[in-house]
Amino acid sequence: MPNVAVIFILLFSSLAYAAAPMLFMGAFFPAWLAAMIIALPMTLLLVAALARLNLVRYLQPRGLIYLAFYAITCALVWLVALT
Repeated sequence: MPNVAVIFILLFSSLAYAAAPMLFMGAFFPAWLAAMIIALPMTLLLVAALARLNLVRYLQPRGLIYLAFYAITCALVWLVALT
């Protein structure tokens, strides 16, 4: 069984690299979480637009492509709106 202290250090050491939190309704809220929440409906709109244009059939494997769309959208939201 892995050492609990090692797992704790590995999990929480990445928090030092997180962006500064933003203020949301009087409480600190991490900007990366806001970017993830905002990017989800944007990604769904992108996929719906591609489906309407009949381009979904060219996206293979779909699960991986949709995950890549979500990651790119998260990064763009974070860079454009939250920095």
